[in-house]
Amino acid sequence: MCGITGVLGTKGIAQRTVERAAALQHHRGPDYFGSIATESFCFCHNRLSVIDLSSRSNQPLEDEAGILVFNGEIYNFRTLGREHFSDDAPCSDSLVLFRMLRSKGAAALPLLDGMFAFSWYDKKNETLLCARDRLGIKPFYYARYDRMFFFASEIKTLLHLLESLTAYRRPDDLDDGYIADVIAYGHAEFQRTPWRTIKELVPGTFLTIRAEDMRESQQTWFSIPETIAGKSDGFIGSASIGQCVNRLDELLSESIRMHLVSSAPIGILCSGGVDSSLITAIAARERADAGIFHAAVEGEAGELPYARTVAAKYGLQLHTISMNKSLFLDELVDSVYHLDVPIYHPSDISLFAISQKARSRGIKALLCGEGGDELFGGYGWHAVFNATLKRYALLEGISGLINNGYRAFKLFRHAEHFDAEEFYYYSGNYLTYTNRNIPVFAKRNALLRNAQSWQLLRMLRRAYEHLDRSPLLAAFCTSNLFGHLATLLQRNDRMCMRASIESRVPFLENGVIDFAVRLDSRYKVRGRCGKYIVKKLAQRYLPRSVVYRKKAGFPVPWQKYLRGIDRRIFRGGFMQDHFHCSFEDLLFWTGHDENLLFTAIALELWGRLFVRNEPREQIKALLR
Repeated sequence: MCGITGVLGTKGIAQRTVERAAALQHHRGPDYFGSIATESFCFCHNRLSVIDLSSRSNQPLEDEAGILVFNGEIYNFRTLGREHFSDDAPCSDSLVLFRMLRSKGAAALPLLDGMFAFSWYDKKNETLLCARDRLGIKPFYYARYDRMFFFASEIKTLLHLLESLTAYRRPDDLDDGYIADVIAYGHAEFQRTPWRTIKELVPGTFLTIRAEDMRESQQTWFSIPETIAGKSDGFIGSASIGQCVNRLDELLSESIRMHLVSSAPIGILCSGGVDSSLITAIAARERADAGIFHAAVEGEAGELPYARTVAAKYGLQLHTISMNKSLFLDELVDSVYHLDVPIYHPSDISLFAISQKARSRGIKALLCGEGGDELFGGYGWHAVFNATLKRYALLEGISGLINNGYRAFKLFRHAEHFDAEEFYYYSGNYLTYTNRNIPVFAKRNALLRNAQSWQLLRMLRRAYEHLDRSPLLAAFCTSNLFGHLATLLQRNDRMCMRASIESRVPFLENGVIDFAVRLDSRYKVRGRCGKYIVKKLAQRYLPRSVVYRKKAGFPVPWQKYLRGIDRRIFRGGFMQDHFHCSFEDLLFWTGHDENLLFTAIALELWGRLFVRNEPREQIKALLR
């Protein structure tokens, strides 16, 4: 895990300017900094040494063919090295990737099993290839400005580069649509950033840019619908639950073995939930010395007893921190700074705190359970969606909606029959962290604005049409790989990297992804039981008390913590400026809705940091 930065077509931007911008990502790679520059380009790399701690894997990597800056891990690098190179296999994933790109270019991408974001400069053809992994585990942002192409692992680095150009001003580049999405949903989906100039590379795609004329092309190298329609290995429709559980056991065990490969100390994040506990249990067979880390909450029941149960069963040492109001408020501003966007998950701060503790114990990589809920239908809204379909027998109407296009929205003719919770969970983007008590018509209007979610649902439903017994349920589960998962992966990357920790996600390995998206939905959601197959597998490793209980997520009593924030933080701030409203209007608007208050505070802190460019310490003083 590292940080990458680059400029193609430098046009007077000095190497030291690019290096100063890259230094803003020092936390992503404190072990080594490297840069290389000519009159045409400059590439920088902040290295966190995890696989091969020697200097031979320092980046940028360069030879007569090209230059590589790479962030992530290629877990099948040893296999690739043996299969594609006749001499001794290279000693690290970065060296294997370098040689694969040198010999195959973009054709190497489908062969990679891992998480990655990289830039490869082909010297002969003078082209830049930028690519991102299947589901966007690793970040990649880019911008074009005045015949220059910029890229980085974090937005703040791009802002620094853009502001080195005298014509660029942040407030003029602000995307008002992004702000509207944050107010409506708590976050923005589909790789939208707060800035019109700055883009996020779509997962499973690659960009090529020609240095000569800066012409750009973007192509998809991985597609979920194509994967759904691919070879099923008999696990859609025909396989028994026992066969599917056995197959998932094999795939997840192999994935965890790959994710445990490290030359540096490695640990496991164990929330006490099913996914992370299952990963902990399987990993314990391979690494009995692996420590597990848990973020508890002071004065709250939480999931600590379940994490202790797992630790005791497998004889693992459990390390904990306790989140409290003081810690939450102390770290809130810095968390927004490291996210580069308004904070969406209050648990971000708990994740940073436990990552910081792991780093203090010498850990450089942590396995976590992200992705299991999205792949296998583990959220409450999946079960409610399934129950709602059956309760109202709306399959015919919804099929008409999908087949005739989202314009018709036949579903909404039935909206008055839904109670608030059912309608809340029915949408493709499920309006998390918005006011649960707003009228149905207001939620309907929010959904109408976000037609992209419905287009995605329609595309996935067509892919499952003749493969799944409930194609709409299957599509609804898989749709979360495009939206909600992105916010969790962003959280994991930024909060763990803030502590110079690499976050690894075994559920999002190629084989597990392929299996999950082709798995019949009846093995994902059965009645009100979500993640059915994962729980069946977990029974082999964990007590029933850990497996079959109410889902808690990553609980933080943020509502209680918000009561410690002085509302005067809004006075004369970003929100007043942006919405042209009075301080009193903001107090009234946020006064009766804790979800909206959290969103407003997150947006206010972000605006002060990134639009008004106020010093962090000055903003922190407003929270005390």
